Amino acid sequence: MARAAAADPAFSTPSDGLERQRDLTVAAFAQIGVRCIPPDGGCYTIGDIRPATREDSEAFAFRLIEEAGVTVAPGGYFHHDARLGAGFVRISFNRRIDTLLDVERRLAGLRPARDVEQRV
Repeated sequence: MARAAAADPAFSTPSDGLERQRDLTVAAFAQIGVRCIPPDGGCYTIGDIRPATREDSEAFAFRLIEEAGVTVAPGGYFHHDARLGAGFVRISFNRRIDTLLDVERRLAGLRPARDVEQRV
């Protein structure tokens, strides 16, 4: 990978398509209060759910599936100590644009967490 990056400076720059997918995903989750830092490469982002809910990432992920049909991975799955990732989710954005637009629509209809103070 390092050799490819050295040979082609644009190697680590997202393609226009992937950049659009990333931007759509970041915006879709921002509308529900999840903060994502747009990555410079890769096909996923980490979303900080703490501004949006007091749920842990596992409860939040299951609620997204149940109420919006949107899948994210709980952040605790990516840490040696799951408690460190409890306020984060991993969000893949390597999907078709029409799929991401549907995700945006579904998230717009997501209601705030039950019996959870929302801090947006």
